[in-house]
Amino acid sequence: MSPKTIASLSRDFMEFKCLIWKTMGTLKNQMELLTVSLDCQEMASCRQVLILYGLSELLRGSHTSQAILVIKDKLKIASVSSSDTSSCHRLGADSSKPRPLLVRFAATICGVRYGVAKHC
Repeated sequence: MSPKTIASLSRDFMEFKCLIWKTMGTLKNQMELLTVSLDCQEMASCRQVLILYGLSELLRGSHTSQAILVIKDKLKIASVSSSDTSSCHRLGADSSKPRPLLVRFAATICGVRYGVAKHC
């Protein structure tokens, strides 16, 4: 190989190396943006959820009505109704202990209102 070819090979390698590092930096930035947006979406969906622990298992009856009673009595929110919820179900498998009750609200504002009340 001639010295001119070795020098151009070295220069080409350095250009390639810089290109790869720039590409890796761009990919890293895109992954960080995706992670942030995924976190935002998860937080938005969590605002619509309230998990109630320690409620006894009902053989018959609606989980929704049980959750509404707890929200009215314990959280002191009289304006809640079953129409504010989109779903209500138990989490986990049947066991000897009562399973948590997940209440998903129809609107984010309802979840935020009840979430604030549960932390007071």
